[in-house]
Amino acid sequence: MDRWLNYKQSEAGQRVAQTITHIIISNVISIPSYAFTNLSNVHSVSLPQGLTTIGESAFSQTGLNGVVIPSSVTTIGDAAFNNISNLTTVTFEGTSLPSTLGKQIFYGDESRTVYIQVPGGTENAYDSRLSATDEYGVNQLGRSGYYVGNIYHPPITAGTGIPTPEGNNPQSSAGQNSGNYNHTHTWILKEYVAATATEDATVVPICEGCGIMGSYTKRPGSAHLRFLLDTAEKINEAPQDTEVTVETELWFSLNHHVTDALEARNDVSLTIHYKYKDKMYTLTIPAGYDAKNLLDEKGWAGFRYIDSLLPGKEFTKEEWNNLKK
Repeated sequence: MDRWLNYKQSEAGQRVAQTITHIIISNVISIPSYAFTNLSNVHSVSLPQGLTTIGESAFSQTGLNGVVIPSSVTTIGDAAFNNISNLTTVTFEGTSLPSTLGKQIFYGDESRTVYIQVPGGTENAYDSRLSATDEYGVNQLGRSGYYVGNIYHPPITAGTGIPTPEGNNPQSSAGQNSGNYNHTHTWILKEYVAATATEDATVVPICEGCGIMGSYTKRPGSAHLRFLLDTAEKINEAPQDTEVTVETELWFSLNHHVTDALEARNDVSLTIHYKYKDKMYTLTIPAGYDAKNLLDEKGWAGFRYIDSLLPGKEFTKEEWNNLKK
């Protein structure tokens, strides 16, 4: 079963449960040394832009399948991602490796081959630094084979296979034979935080094949939809012959979710207190009113338009504040 952790700066240094499988890191500038060491169930991590430092052994001996290193990272500590047997893809978004590199960052054994994805035209520079050996004669990937190839970044679409460019021939390194290293990402969008009536859902794309995680983001419009669905639910569950009242300072339109509920419950009226252009209003759709006729050709009805047909009133600031008490 997937178990998610949203890791913030305030949690730095705290112990992380062994059962965690996915980590989303937000509002963090530096990941402490050994922060996630030995968390073998962790298969994916999302690192934020703005992150500058990944500490020593921060992700060593985890279960990561892939990782994207943001361009903002300037320091990676010794063995930050070492001894990860599942690691097959590392994507660097910067045009050069971080200025400060520890030793044996991606150290692994010969049973593993890692594809290093980098911006086009930077392959030689990356390969030169990754293959450089330390005083022990070990490069950044230990005995693992690796290929350095250019990043291919088409738009991420849930459920769509995204191949690397046809004819992409990554450089051969660490004694590997040259040849194509193609991987078709099949992205699925995972919802990490559900939408509320005031905040959009947080989602993150994850490749089903390699487990690499993209940047988490908000799902636009999901908070408005949540407001509409919550309103429809209140109408459907209201006692007979009652008035349902909702309040919003963010939204100023409704759609079929609400009008369908009003049609099904023609004994219920709906009153909406809302804010529009820094003014506060109220309107009421009476019980039994043909609310579906309020919708335009795109299926929406703005509150100000409804007000022109079913006149409401403007609140004074004092009246609005009294409503919110």
